[in-house]
Amino acid sequence: MDEKRNKCELFDLNLRRYEKCGTEMSVKENVLRSVRSDSLAADATWSLFVAALVNYKCNTVLRPFPPAFIRYGEKDFKRLIKEVQAIPSFFQLLHGNDAITDEAWALLDWVLNSQKKPFQLIPVSASRVKERVQQYATQTNQVTPARCPDYIFDVEFTDAINGRFDSKCSTHDGKQLYGYHGSRLENWHSILHNGLNATMNKVSVFGEGTYLSEELSLCMHYSPYGPGWEHSNLGRKLSCIAICEIVDSPEVKCCMKGERQIGRSYARNSQGGKVPEKYFIVPNNELLKIKSLFLYVESPAIPVSLQGQFSWLKKHWFMLMIVAYGMFLVAIGFANSKMFQKFLRNVRK
Repeated sequence: MDEKRNKCELFDLNLRRYEKCGTEMSVKENVLRSVRSDSLAADATWSLFVAALVNYKCNTVLRPFPPAFIRYGEKDFKRLIKEVQAIPSFFQLLHGNDAITDEAWALLDWVLNSQKKPFQLIPVSASRVKERVQQYATQTNQVTPARCPDYIFDVEFTDAINGRFDSKCSTHDGKQLYGYHGSRLENWHSILHNGLNATMNKVSVFGEGTYLSEELSLCMHYSPYGPGWEHSNLGRKLSCIAICEIVDSPEVKCCMKGERQIGRSYARNSQGGKVPEKYFIVPNNELLKIKSLFLYVESPAIPVSLQGQFSWLKKHWFMLMIVAYGMFLVAIGFANSKMFQKFLRNVRK
């Protein structure tokens, strides 16, 4: 009986190991498949996650938080940051430098492929960026020229989110407005997962709600460059602005002409009077939906072909400084040597 029991226990142990190995390979393959199929979208999604994590307000802006790093109801930021810092560039992951922990693979899979993730980013080809910018400028009635984004990502939401927005549109004869919304880089991870939340808006001089504008240049003031992922192929410091679809509802406040439209010119609890020209204030989150993201890069990313070299230099900088200092001392000693002094005298003759 004991021998039979031992064989059964050994079989169960081997089965669990096999299942664990299969799960780990599945998670790793899911991540690599996502990166291979669309490296730009994966890079942007991961960069926005890291931007929220490295910000001093991470406890507030990192929503949702990866559940695997919650222990006894407490968020383990220290362990999460350690795993993120150990993840190399996606280029290195795809080319064999994949010696990261199982937790890191699971984290990447959660950020890129979670079933609860309500959106997908779809990059617009570089050849069509200017065309798309002009299209949105026409739809928003933009007048003031603004810098062209380095990247544009279309945002594709779930059928449930699209259905709710379309239902709101249909109750207003399908009429839509378009506007830009700017926010700090660390906020976009939460915005894409949870939507634009009017109650989180800090600017409320002209009333309560989410503020948007017809002018892209105005939104740039609210979207300063912020640190993202240091290994990103997009760039280390990014700025993000959204182009949004807005249901043309009387609830949406904007500067309107004519006595019949005066009710749309004042938002609730406004301290500054009428809504300024070129602005929209949307008090109901269900009346707007992000259509695309504009990404701006402050400093170009290191080319993927050179990332390994820069990584080596960064890792061995102290040793290189010692070698350089030693060479400096050797050069001084040689310059003061009798042989070198004699050589200089012969040259001067």
